[in-house]
Amino acid sequence: MRALGPWSGEVGRVGGNVRVQGSGTTVVFDIAVMRPMVALLLMLVSWGASGQDALFLPVAQGELIENPTYVVDFDPEGRIPFWVAYELQAAEANGPAERSDNFRTDQRVSRSAPARWPGSGYDRGHMKPAGDSRSSAQEMGASFLMTNMAPQTPALNRGEWKVLEELVRAWSQAHGAVYVVMGAGSASRAVIADGVRVPTHFWKTVLRYGVDTAAVAFIFPNTMEVPGGVQDYRVTVDSVEAWAGLDLFSQLPDGTEARVESEMGAWDMGAKAAINPSPKARTAGAAQQCSGTSKSTGARCRNMTKDPSGRCHHHRN
Repeated sequence: MRALGPWSGEVGRVGGNVRVQGSGTTVVFDIAVMRPMVALLLMLVSWGASGQDALFLPVAQGELIENPTYVVDFDPEGRIPFWVAYELQAAEANGPAERSDNFRTDQRVSRSAPARWPGSGYDRGHMKPAGDSRSSAQEMGASFLMTNMAPQTPALNRGEWKVLEELVRAWSQAHGAVYVVMGAGSASRAVIADGVRVPTHFWKTVLRYGVDTAAVAFIFPNTMEVPGGVQDYRVTVDSVEAWAGLDLFSQLPDGTEARVESEMGAWDMGAKAAINPSPKARTAGAAQQCSGTSKSTGARCRNMTKDPSGRCHHHRN
């Protein structure tokens, strides 16, 4: 195939190697060594606009929908996502955009869920959170497409799932960026709103990619009561893969993938970083939830504070 960019060379394959030729020079790479890098390059080239958000996509099971800052594998039969994937950069959690609440059907697919589920008893639960979409009004608006929603009980959506969303934002601050892949379990507990499937569980995996590559994973019950804290629902990535029937982070080198998907101890649940409150919460005198995290559970502190630091008296030093 033709090489991309201003360099006018040729790329070809010879036996088990990749041959790159240009300007009178030929370089041969061992394909076994280069395979993970080649896979990432081809993925970025093919996805274009999503760029980094497409780095660690699982294999799609339904309709693949590309958005500017996240990718959806949409299940048209159940009318909810199979999974959603994106890179969360620190700036996306600290942008100026306010929550829009502009829930709307996605006209790009024929089976998008209706924008309202009145009387169902379930929340319209974001897969990519609005709080991860604050870099622009366009990004915020895209997070309210119904192809990004699935029915969650109020106990889950407003409880430990929200706490985990806040932790993920803190991890993006601590590490510069993280990669998030999440989805719905295949089993159903109900069907609402003209065919919208209600999953029994939801899962979320988070990867930091670099010199200290590591991952963390969770499986939550979508029940009317969700006891305990985030840490109680922590599992290995291997466990999510076996339970959901997916191969996650397969673009990593084999040795790295095997390590990060089987281990539990390499991820610091209590990584702290300052998350700016929304513009409305920054108004003078407005109380906000403390941004500190518990040393024992890693969950966000539930105390409210008006201190400019965003922390209650237990978490100020």
